[in-house]
Amino acid sequence: MVNLPNLASPSECLGCMLCADVCPKKAITIKEDNNGYWLPYVDSSICVGCHACERKCQKVRKPVLVNKCEQPLKGWCIEDDIRRQSASGGIFSAIAINMLHKHHAIVYGATLQDNKVYHISIENEADLHMLQGSKYIQSNTAGIYCNVKVHLNKGRFVVFSGTPCQINALKTYLGKDYDNLLTIDLICHGVISNTIFKRHIEKNNIGEVLTFRDKSLGWGKDVFFKIKKEGVITVDTNWRHNFFYHTFQLETCTRNSCYDCPFCKPLRVSDITIGDYWAAKRTDEYNPLGISTILPNTPKGLKAMAECDNIESSPVDWLSTIKPNPRLFTARPLFRKFACGKYIGFFYRFFPNVIVDNILGVWYSKRNILFLPWLKYIQHVKQQYETQYQQKLKKSMKN
Repeated sequence: MVNLPNLASPSECLGCMLCADVCPKKAITIKEDNNGYWLPYVDSSICVGCHACERKCQKVRKPVLVNKCEQPLKGWCIEDDIRRQSASGGIFSAIAINMLHKHHAIVYGATLQDNKVYHISIENEADLHMLQGSKYIQSNTAGIYCNVKVHLNKGRFVVFSGTPCQINALKTYLGKDYDNLLTIDLICHGVISNTIFKRHIEKNNIGEVLTFRDKSLGWGKDVFFKIKKEGVITVDTNWRHNFFYHTFQLETCTRNSCYDCPFCKPLRVSDITIGDYWAAKRTDEYNPLGISTILPNTPKGLKAMAECDNIESSPVDWLSTIKPNPRLFTARPLFRKFACGKYIGFFYRFFPNVIVDNILGVWYSKRNILFLPWLKYIQHVKQQYETQYQQKLKKSMKN
């Protein structure tokens, strides 16, 4: 009788999919559970009980973070077309273009195609559009870490972009540092259930989602999908239709492990961390094309930034960087008080969709006033978190 591996429980699993790549017998497959989250499933008829996956799983969930940015930056790509097609200031695209041209790099990142998000690699600038823009559901990385290692061992320069847990999974899989690897992680808000994304598509009769954020109204006002519906490309700016973002912003259906993410710290796992520079949103420096936060965390990251002559950047202080980006500083375990992720499948199976939609994605409207107490409770918990966060931040800045 094979002693099967003891992998992370569904509530602890990061969804990084490292275990599937580690398995020498390909006994682990990644599937969505009833609530729409990626989870590993072990085939007991194939597993030989080597526990390689278990050892890597334990390591990836307890990261040792040592990379520290000495000087945060704000910046943007100087090419407006690139910046316009990117989620914030186009920094990932600018770095990718430089690495493609100067190092003949292979660039890995998440793509959204056919309403699915998964990691791919590109080798020329013409394909960069497939990696641009934010994706708010978890990317399928099964098989990607193996592929990266093959190219690294052949001497190819690799740029790998992903969430912090995906970067850590890649590094854990590789087992050593590579001079020809540049890692870029995102200031991650946490990933939402795939079921919510599918429900949004069904609810609004969407054919295909093209982007999660569209900048036609300007950066910071881009909380609407660009979609293809009956062959017509459009942006649905009707707030009542925006079920996905109601749920995303409320954080009722975030992956459970994201509420207590071990990567929400100033110390980082990657060479460069990027995200939105929200400190500029309501100031004179606001630009509708977007501005990025940039954290060069390692000498390799600093070198990569120095090579990029298509980026305009300037130093900023830590407070303006962290204050509007709390995920750079602390996780949000308090939000588990209203988390509904483990009930999504049950809710949609046994209750009318419209009722469930208002539980998971409740927002203030006379149309759903019966759910107002629930919304007020969520807002109360979030205010508690905000007070604790500001106190913790103030104390940290004094030290």
